[in-house]
Amino acid sequence: MREKDVFSLSVPTVVGALRAFGAVPAGSRRYSFLDINDLLNKGIPWAFLFKIARKTGLDDKVVANFLGVSASTLQRARQNRRKRMSRNISENAVRLATLILAALELADGDERAAMVWLQSPAFSLAGRVPLEEAATDIGAKEVMNIMGRIDWGIPP
Repeated sequence: MREKDVFSLSVPTVVGALRAFGAVPAGSRRYSFLDINDLLNKGIPWAFLFKIARKTGLDDKVVANFLGVSASTLQRARQNRRKRMSRNISENAVRLATLILAALELADGDERAAMVWLQSPAFSLAGRVPLEEAATDIGAKEVMNIMGRIDWGIPP
């Protein structure tokens, strides 16, 4: 059964993304908004981001663009994966992970189909690419909304 908020940026969805890519341990511990906020303020280790990139096949240029950092920043971060991202970069990385999990849900677990959809022009975005538009908070909310509509069979 599908989680109720899978196509929103809710606390349960964010926790699922953090668990899926190793930022918080798997298990039954419940995380509140305050727990997640504290984690983001502290900064998530860069290893979280590199695990996302490795699992999805996203190249450094796409990841850097989404995060709003330079490719050289990513290269420096690869040298010390335990170093923590800033709050803003952590938020962007969590947004990326959440989007990927929602796209996987939409594609019934087909990783290739999910990544193709995220990186292809979308009619409902006037031909723009969902992953590029989701680099901002408002863009991510709209992309999640579109995925929810697609899932329910509601035309764009």
